[in-house]
Amino acid sequence: MFQDEQKNSDAWAADFSQMIEAVSCKQLLNNFPLPTDKDQLHQLLEAGKYLFVPQELEINQPVLEEYFESLLIALGKILPDKGEDLDNLDRAYRSGQLPAQQILRATISNSWSELKVWSQNFSIDTNVLQFVSLSLARPFRQQIAKSFLAHIDLWLWHQGFCPICGHWPVLGRLLYNGKKELWCCCCGTRWNFVRIGCNFCNNKNHDDLGFLTVDGYDKYRIYVCDKCKRYQKFFVCSEDQSGEEFDYDKEYLLSVELDQAAIGAGFVAEPVGMVSTAN
Repeated sequence: MFQDEQKNSDAWAADFSQMIEAVSCKQLLNNFPLPTDKDQLHQLLEAGKYLFVPQELEINQPVLEEYFESLLIALGKILPDKGEDLDNLDRAYRSGQLPAQQILRATISNSWSELKVWSQNFSIDTNVLQFVSLSLARPFRQQIAKSFLAHIDLWLWHQGFCPICGHWPVLGRLLYNGKKELWCCCCGTRWNFVRIGCNFCNNKNHDDLGFLTVDGYDKYRIYVCDKCKRYQKFFVCSEDQSGEEFDYDKEYLLSVELDQAAIGAGFVAEPVGMVSTAN
């Protein structure tokens, strides 16, 4: 079973990486929501405020549609058991009832209530539609994130949520040097976090903090907080896995079973795509 998961995760990560790379070379947005005042950006970071506030974007429609269609094909290969949901989504899109631009705008503005309505109206599993929508928005958010990151000093950021888009991380790395790195699956941003502490509630009381391990997942730890009852999954890196070249998308998919272990132990999963209320 794990070998099948490994194969699917490898295939998806490779396909997704190629699609992101191909679309990222193009102009995705015709307007760009980037303040040019570096001091202003640093003031926001020091105040614990993330930088990208959802707003009206002028999207390159042809590029969006081309990417969306390639995304559905790639997902069909690794999610054969979700074929009916993906077919229903494809029909809604091609009929004009659910344009890709509408999905993208709802995702970037974090309007999850709209996605729930569409999942009911078009008979699409909510989790499938959410995964598609987050994957659809990734290159657009990632292009915005790269522009912000080129203008800021990320060491000023000490929060447990993404400094660019404000979403909670879905996975992190425990680096060989002992540092913790967190990863946002929404815009691809990585940032360092304190070794001892809960990234959700900032609790640093040793008595409330710990980690779980799961048989068969020796490279992972689930860091838990008894104060807020939330958890964060981490991949434990060897020295050669602590560099920049690390496939978070693949490891995220491979670690899905760890969520069930954490929930079974009484901890709460922060919904994927949930944004911090800090702003």
